Amino acid sequence: MFVWVDDSLPKQLPNPNGGRPAKLTTSETVTILLFCSLTAPQKLLKGVWRWAYTNHSDDFNLPVYSKFVEHCHRALPALCWLLEQPLGSGAGLSASWTPPCSLSAGSSELTDTE
Repeated sequence: MFVWVDDSLPKQLPNPNGGRPAKLTTSETVTILLFCSLTAPQKLLKGVWRWAYTNHSDDFNLPVYSKFVEHCHRALPALCWLLEQPLGSGAGLSASWTPPCSLSAGSSELTDTE
């Protein structure tokens, strides 16, 4: 999932004012939020942070909770942008409409409903 998120999001430029790099990149934060929402939905960011800290502290360099909240707030526009994007042609989905099929009465074959 991280590779898909990282490849989909625009690359971050380094801070022009210098300073220490963030502990979590935007891609990592979005991945944590998406993966947690799919595997162990939480109502609060505190629950997401605890889940990530308990289960994925080896995978991510997690900051303290208050900094994690700041990372989440910074990553929110990127998360919204990513969720608005279509999956693309590589996902095997078609934008064309296909009519539904149904079983005919007394038959075991599927037929078009039109």
